[in-house]
This record gives sequence, C-alpha cells and structure tokens, in this order.
Amino acid sequence: MVGGGVLGDAETTKIHKEGQYIVRDMKSMATFNPNVKWVQNSVVSFQPDQNQITLKDGDEITYDYLVVNPGLKLRFDLIEGAREAMADPDSPVGSIY
Repeated sequence: MVGGGVLGDAETTKIHKEGQYIVRDMKSMATFNPNVKWVQNSVVSFQPDQNQITLKDGDEITYDYLVVNPGLKLRFDLIEGAREAMADPDSPVGSIY
C-alpha cells in the first residue's frame, strides 16, 4: 500500500510496527475527486455509442469516462502454499487484496 499512499511515512510506519492497521473505506479512496461518482450496482447493459449504462435497478447513467470493475473473487486456495505463506507472520509473502 505504499504505492497507494496509505503507508510509507514515519508515523504510519510506527503504527504498522506497533501491530495496528490503517484502515480507509474504499469509497473514500475512490471518490477523492469530486467529479468521480461512486456507484455500486450491477450493470445489465452497456450502450457505448450513447455513453450510457443501464443498472440492475433500471437506472440509466451517462458518462464521459467509464471505469468498470468486473468484481473478482480471490481464490488463494488455488495457489499451492499461498494461504500458509500469507498466514505466516515471518513470511515475505503478502497481497494487497
């Protein structure tokens, strides 16, 4: 998370070493720009020629720029040894997910 600006300065490094966590909700990280609209809903159709999407609840949204996150399911159990390595506090293995 150093690259994301969550960790990296002296104070947050101290907090990390003391065994605490720095927590920010995803919406606050994604909507730092007031021109960004955070929508958590399922998209049922895209109309790229009209710069529009239709949501599961029937709402239609138009956009200038669209960023789509398809939603991922993490499956560390499919990577041999991944769960054990991430559970081991002395292991150099980690994930930002």
